[in-house]
Amino acid sequence: MGQQVARDRVRTVFKLDVPQMTVANGGAVAVSEDVQINGCVKQITVGIGDNTNDSTAVITLVDADGSVLFTSEAMAEDTVAAPSVQQFMTLSLTNLLLEIYCSGTITVIATPSGDPGDTAMTIDISIYGD
Repeated sequence: MGQQVARDRVRTVFKLDVPQMTVANGGAVAVSEDVQINGCVKQITVGIGDNTNDSTAVITLVDADGSVLFTSEAMAEDTVAAPSVQQFMTLSLTNLLLEIYCSGTITVIATPSGDPGDTAMTIDISIYGD
């Protein structure tokens, strides 16, 4: 009888670097960037830059219809976090999803907890998926 041979599976993955967002001194207003995603989001990395007032930021992804795909908890300054999609989402029914399917324009929003102070706040986000 023939021997069964496992075939290597090639998987196409993507990394999308969201343009860096900055919350200026004196500002406590959300900033956002639109990105194009056609695929399944699996993981997001978030880096919140050091800022004078130790402000945090909440990251939200919203689709073109205005539906919130997921929202993070407050992300502390001077940290880089790589939560999986399931860890990244707040408690809701969508917490049961392991993959977030996207098609088209996705708005990435960073909402600061307050004025970041003299140093402002930079937010670096990368989205990974397939």
